[in-house]
Amino acid sequence: MGFDLHGMKPQIKEQAPKLPAWDAEDNEETKKAREKYFYWQENTPGVYFRNNVWGWRPLWFFVSNACDDILTSKDIKAGEFNDGHRISKTKAEKIAKRLYQMLKDGDVDEFEAEFEDENGYGFYKDNVRAFADFCSNCGGFEIC
Repeated sequence: MGFDLHGMKPQIKEQAPKLPAWDAEDNEETKKAREKYFYWQENTPGVYFRNNVWGWRPLWFFVSNACDDILTSKDIKAGEFNDGHRISKTKAEKIAKRLYQMLKDGDVDEFEAEFEDENGYGFYKDNVRAFADFCSNCGGFEIC
């Protein structure tokens, strides 16, 4: 199980390449087109962010605690499920700002070390930075 976050109004500098239909014939042309699309997606912050359950749960726990004055209790609870809950552009931008500050101040490093000692898996500074970049560019997001 995983969590797929889709930007609602991402800041796009370059249009997405055409993604072939999933039931299209699987040939060299469709493979290259899919590769090109996924490369674009990975390199366009704000369009899409994904984590498996083992990456998302610790990240969302951290974000929920760090941003409990930004997120409502409904947002926090809904972030534990992938059922389409939406976080507004304003909240996403505030989350990004908070996470960037925490990365700069070393708070993320501290949490990463504590989490690893207690759990032995799953919370990474790079994931926090990637999520902050997504939040900064997504225009609000939906958790699916």
